Amino acid sequence: MLRRIFILISLVSLVGTAHANDVYIYELLKEPGYAQTWKRLLKSERKVPGWLSDENRFVANPEKKQTVGSTQYSISVVAKQHATNEGVAAILFTEDGQKAWAKIVEEGRKPRYLGAPSKEQIDLLDKALDE
Repeated sequence: MLRRIFILISLVSLVGTAHANDVYIYELLKEPGYAQTWKRLLKSERKVPGWLSDENRFVANPEKKQTVGSTQYSISVVAKQHATNEGVAAILFTEDGQKAWAKIVEEGRKPRYLGAPSKEQIDLLDKALDE
């Protein structure tokens, strides 16, 4: 019996450790480079939804790393808080946080891309939202 309890505690702590290493966009946006790039992207576009420009108004999945050619990207999927069916977005940063692109999908509106992403970047953004 004691052995089973020990094994259960060990497994639970392993799961907790895996999630402790997850990085979320909220953490990235605390870094000056990422924050400035994100603000610049949002300001360059017209009529960005309010929920997307305020990190307190969206929920996020952990970031994923993707490599295309020799460029590594960080990609995050976020959704409108309390209304995840109404709005989602995929956000793509270069590894150094100096460039960003996004795809926004809102109920009743055409999907749109921010930052003029390349074909490869569009594929990454689309794939992230399809998962």
